[in-house]
Amino acid sequence: MQDHDDAVYRFGPFEVNAASGELLKNGKRVKLQEQPFRLLVVLLENAGEVVSREQLRSRIWPEDTFVDFEGSLRVAVRKLREGLGDDADRPSYLETIPRRGYRFMAAVEVPIQPGSHAPHRHWKWITLAAIGVSLAGAAGLTWYLLRPLPTLRVASYTQITTDGQMKGIAGTDGSNLYLNLFVPAGHGMVRLSADG
Repeated sequence: MQDHDDAVYRFGPFEVNAASGELLKNGKRVKLQEQPFRLLVVLLENAGEVVSREQLRSRIWPEDTFVDFEGSLRVAVRKLREGLGDDADRPSYLETIPRRGYRFMAAVEVPIQPGSHAPHRHWKWITLAAIGVSLAGAAGLTWYLLRPLPTLRVASYTQITTDGQMKGIAGTDGSNLYLNLFVPAGHGMVRLSADG
């Protein structure tokens, strides 16, 4: 069983503030005594579930209180139904489960702690932030891959052979430079050491 001492519950035209002990209908305060109000809060905490008589006894009446529990519970249920304008024969809010307990049957908004944000809103912003970061990353990667590359140009050169023949670079192994020789009789290859 959950315990939301400062939760605000909303159902139909009603709003229940557990901390202040207020029941409002369309913004106007509905007079409800302490025991029926505590009964309402326990049922709202467990909306849609059957709350046993024993669970109600432990939550509403302290252990050291000696009362006619069955009679007190019937009175609290009757006063709660009066406050909600509910009918025991055709209930809209409070359903009696014979020999077991009671169930709050109307749809209840998720409890919101005063001064805090609802959990689903928190995840909504995290999801939106993740989508935004992903889109920005995709846009940056697209720009990087499609950007125009600068035109290469020779800034300077150094002549490394003096024989006057045209040569092309064939490759390097890190310590040697290999050049292709272009001569009228065919072609050849020259190896130049990086040491000179």
